[in-house]
Amino acid sequence: MISREVCQRVLSKAVSTGADYAEIFAENTVNHTISMIASKVDGITDTVVAGAAVRVYKGLRSVMASTVDTSEAGLLACAQKAANALGEGSAPMDIVLRERIFGNIHPVKIVPSSVANAEKIAVLNVKPCSTCHFVTQSATSG
Repeated sequence: MISREVCQRVLSKAVSTGADYAEIFAENTVNHTISMIASKVDGITDTVVAGAAVRVYKGLRSVMASTVDTSEAGLLACAQKAANALGEGSAPMDIVLRERIFGNIHPVKIVPSSVANAEKIAVLNVKPCSTCHFVTQSATSG
């Protein structure tokens, strides 16, 4: 997680060439994929998507820079590249962050990483119900 103080310094750097607005996006996502062909496991893959991006706006123009280095130095360098690409001049701006806490409207009931692969594969191998009927509807013009 990026601290509030680091966010303020990075956003200040991002708007240093006259941007109207700047934002930081950070991601650290773990993906676990089980591929099956003809009810047989074809492959199991784990991937991690991690990094950050800084986007700056000036009027209708925007520039985004991204990095996998989420240290303060890496984020500041990313913000400087975005600011330089916007290429205006200099306009220092005070960055004031206010914390807002939102309720979790989509709580996770079962954490996927807590379920064994064998259990996931068993769910994928469930055969459709022979007495189930699926109805599809299509729009008709009349």
